[in-house]
Amino acid sequence: MLIRSLWLALCLSLALPDARAETLHFVTEEFPPFTFSRGAHVGGAITEVAQAVCAHLSYDCSFAVFPWRRSLQLAEDGLVDGIFTVIDSPARQQAFHITPMIVTSRYDVYSLRGNEFDYRQPSACTAR
Repeated sequence: MLIRSLWLALCLSLALPDARAETLHFVTEEFPPFTFSRGAHVGGAITEVAQAVCAHLSYDCSFAVFPWRRSLQLAEDGLVDGIFTVIDSPARQQAFHITPMIVTSRYDVYSLRGNEFDYRQPSACTAR
């Protein structure tokens, strides 16, 4: 995690060399536990990494949570300085500088051993 954070710090410092006097504005979507809003506070694992990098580089950074389409539109229109979490795709590579993956995760489905539902692939969800 530290190496990824330092990589992000390096990318920010190279991409934004004159931005230290300004506030950098980032947008994201509601995607707990990675990003979430609680009133005016934006939190989550990726937000915490971004906040730590901003502090390390002495950047003043603000974070806002919007519905995904609005966040993406603000970023595509250049109305904010950055967006996360963005899925890497050829179209996004054309529009944005994408950092290496910062957080790795996986999603699991749990059911009791006695339950006949045993998810192994999407077809397990078809009607029986």
